Amino acid sequence: MCKVREIDPEAKKIVVERLLEYGREVLESSLPALITVVKDINEPRLPSLLGIKKAAKAQIPTLTAKDINADENRIGLKGSPPGS
Repeated sequence: MCKVREIDPEAKKIVVERLLEYGREVLESSLPALITVVKDINEPRLPSLLGIKKAAKAQIPTLTAKDINADENRIGLKGSPPGS
């Protein structure tokens, strides 16, 4: 996929453009849908020096299944892995 043309949550549909070897194809799908994108869909922004410093100091919370009231018998991991 190279472009999202339209998303209509009420009608539960999405319209996208797919990049082909010799052009583009417009596709419509019902939602929910899984889409993948080409590597050139977005140009990444470079972070500012201030942004890098803030990210280095950011506190990332670790949640367990108990913290979010999840049934521990239905999930593979018991929360976030340590250090993640």
